[in-house]
Amino acid sequence: MAHSHGPPGAPDMAQLQAMLEAQTKPKELISFRAGQLNMSHNGTTVVADKRRGKLSLVLSMEDGLLHLQWVQRPTGQLQESDDIMIPPRSAAFEKVPECKTGRVILLRFKQGGRKRFFWLQEPKGMSIVHRPSCLQSAALPHLVLTTYPHDV
Repeated sequence: MAHSHGPPGAPDMAQLQAMLEAQTKPKELISFRAGQLNMSHNGTTVVADKRRGKLSLVLSMEDGLLHLQWVQRPTGQLQESDDIMIPPRSAAFEKVPECKTGRVILLRFKQGGRKRFFWLQEPKGMSIVHRPSCLQSAALPHLVLTTYPHDV
C-alpha cells in the first residue's frame, strides 16, 4: 500500500509538476498560416520567402511578454530569429496598402525602424487574418494596431 506524505486528497508530485508546467506554458493568443517577406536589396520592394509557415502571437508566462513566432510548416521548426519578443506598446501591425490583394501585413517597431513583413496563406474566406482588428483583440494590451475604416 502506497503512503501519502500529505493530507488526504492533496495532489501528489506528478500532479504538482503538471500544474506547474501548465502555469508556465506559453499561451497562444492567435495563429494563422503566413509566409515571410524579405526586403529587396534596393529597399523599396519585398520578396516572398517561398517556405510555408504559421505566425503566432504567444504570451510567455515566464517573462510576461508577447512573442511573435514564425514557425515553418509542416516541420514546426522555430528558429531563434523568428521568435520576436515584443515589449508592451512597442510595435504595430498594419495592412500594407500597396498590396492590391490585401494579403500582406507589416509588423512595425516604434523604435529603430525595424519591420517584419508577412503574407497571409489562409484561404480567402478566413476573415480573421484579413482584419487587423482581430489581431488587436488577441494582442491587447501588448500591441498598438493600425486599423483602417474598411476593417469593420
